[in-house]
Amino acid sequence: MKYIVASTAVMDELRFADGTMHGPVGGGAGLYALAGMKTWTDDVLIVTGVGSDFAALQGEWFARNHLSTAGLVIKGEYTPRTTVAYDATDERTETPIYGSDHYRLMEPAPAEIEQACQEAAGVYVFKNADRDFWSATMRLKERQGFTLLWELAADAAQPRELPGIVEILKLVDVWSLNRQEALDLFAATSVVEVIPRLHALRLPLVYLRMGREGAYMLAAGKTWTIPSIRASNVVDVTGGGNSSSGAVLVGFCEGNDPLMAGIMGSVSAAACLAQYGPPPVIDAVARENAKWLARAMYDEYRRQDDAI
Repeated sequence: MKYIVASTAVMDELRFADGTMHGPVGGGAGLYALAGMKTWTDDVLIVTGVGSDFAALQGEWFARNHLSTAGLVIKGEYTPRTTVAYDATDERTETPIYGSDHYRLMEPAPAEIEQACQEAAGVYVFKNADRDFWSATMRLKERQGFTLLWELAADAAQPRELPGIVEILKLVDVWSLNRQEALDLFAATSVVEVIPRLHALRLPLVYLRMGREGAYMLAAGKTWTIPSIRASNVVDVTGGGNSSSGAVLVGFCEGNDPLMAGIMGSVSAAACLAQYGPPPVIDAVARENAKWLARAMYDEYRRQDDAI
């Protein structure tokens, strides 16, 4: 497959600040990133551990969307389940129902990623700064030569982790993190402080996600402001960052400029926010609509930029 997602597929039980609950629904960074990529290409595969119950839980969604299950590794009886609890500011805490050890067991190992990425152009990884994982993954990247997007896991967003993160970033092509993670990691109080420090890393592309406010794309000393899609049908914000990161990787690998890659991320995020869980159907019609919307947003941005 051309694009590989290396992260978890879980079932989420959603608890919102107003006391309402929903689920279980499909979730996990890997499943959302897969949906974000699928919006733009069929050449996608997720690599992760699952339980023997996964076919009953999510097999129909994979079949309906013509997604391969070849990268799913059965590692036990149960697919991970997570309680996702939101507060009034849309910040959330995630608690693995079967425990942290079970959840970590299901995370894809470098050897499992290697089996799937022999022909990969791009690989998405959602992970903290685990040294053993990254040492093996970087050796794999050097051998295979794929483009790597790293979406930072929130538990790594601490100043003490920064030196290790900088080492990992030496072989990362696209780095995705959200505003709160950036503020926490750099011990900063505003994004204005963070952006120069991100530019100083001299990465090919940084995708700084700003939630409802859109995102920033940082490359070659320039910053692009990416609008979000302010639709009235936002149902659940879970997975927006993962789906948009997956789309940005596809956009980057396909040779789009940072503006278009970022807009592709916004389009995929909007599709994931329109219901609980990933979009139920991602077909040719959805793809054509996504391409039309992305092009319209891109052209409008260019018109406004030229007018300034």
